[in-house]
Amino acid sequence: MHIVKLLTVDFLRWVLLAGVLSVPIIYYSAQQWLQGFAYRVEPGFMTYVGGSLVAVFVALLTVVWVAVRAARMNPVETLRCE
Repeated sequence: MHIVKLLTVDFLRWVLLAGVLSVPIIYYSAQQWLQGFAYRVEPGFMTYVGGSLVAVFVALLTVVWVAVRAARMNPVETLRCE
């Protein structure tokens, strides 16, 4: 479980940093782009934050799945193949 935690925390730190940096940029870009339409939708700031949270959740599931699979693997079998 400790290996899974180490791998997950290290990877999620980068995903969260990407989300924090991208949400304001995407929000501003989308607002500028949507101003060119006569009929437009006003997505709130939470729409973009929600998208980032979904990305974090998918990354978390993926990293945990791969880390658990790697942690449960028998090291002898891996060394035998090499």
